[in-house]
Amino acid sequence: MKMESVELTGVYPHFKSFDEALKVVEKKQKQYGTEPVKFGLLVFVNHEKSEEWINMLREKVISEHPFLSIWTNIVCIVKSKCTQPLLGAIEKIGRQSNT
Repeated sequence: MKMESVELTGVYPHFKSFDEALKVVEKKQKQYGTEPVKFGLLVFVNHEKSEEWINMLREKVISEHPFLSIWTNIVCIVKSKCTQPLLGAIEKIGRQSNT
């Protein structure tokens, strides 16, 4: 099993639109610039639209660059508003790179 270091970030319940969620990922990508880094990005998605927004992230994030990979995890604090368990499965988004 390969272990990969990750940077953590989040999508929070107060976000009003998917655009705010997408900006979290894009901001992290821009923060590290054009040179590849030696770690991934793990996005904890804590929103009543977590499942929908993660699917949208899969469509909109076309590259994991500069990260090795980008992963999402559903975190549901308001259990009655989520269909997933408190901590959902960690899923990879983006496309496989050839590097």
